[in-house]
Amino acid sequence: MNIRPSSSTGVLFALVYNNTVPLSLSVVTQGEDEANLQVFLDGVVVATLESLILCYPDRLKVELSVTPTEILISANSSTVHYMQSDALQEALDRLNTTMQNPISTYIGGIPSEVPLPATPVTAFYHGCMDVTINGQQLDFDEALSKHNSIKSHSCPPVSPPDTHPDAPHPHRK
Repeated sequence: MNIRPSSSTGVLFALVYNNTVPLSLSVVTQGEDEANLQVFLDGVVVATLESLILCYPDRLKVELSVTPTEILISANSSTVHYMQSDALQEALDRLNTTMQNPISTYIGGIPSEVPLPATPVTAFYHGCMDVTINGQQLDFDEALSKHNSIKSHSCPPVSPPDTHPDAPHPHRK
């Protein structure tokens, strides 16, 4: 997945089953200009990738791999922290059991019918992304449903910051 967030906290990727969110990946803001990527299993943070700079002009390549025995997330040279291994393995076991059922995949948010307590992050993702799953790049035009705010095959440009020392920062209020 290649991302370039343009605003704060939001869901990048989520698996939904019976109005629960067994797996999600979200941008979570930590201040004005920084955010983390967090992986949630059943609403519990199991991995945190630190120091994602919001509104960075280049895209950030994020890789997420989940198997029945491990979860790995990486992006450029960021630092990753994982949940304690015993608790993580229990969460992966539950996810593996859930994955034996029909699962819906959502990119950029979760459906409105999923109750708010099902996951800590419910905001929609704002920004650009290219998603590749199992070597296949997703074409959002081929989705079963697509919110009308999604613009396929286009990404708004990010203008370089003004270098004038007295100019306001372009991404701060």
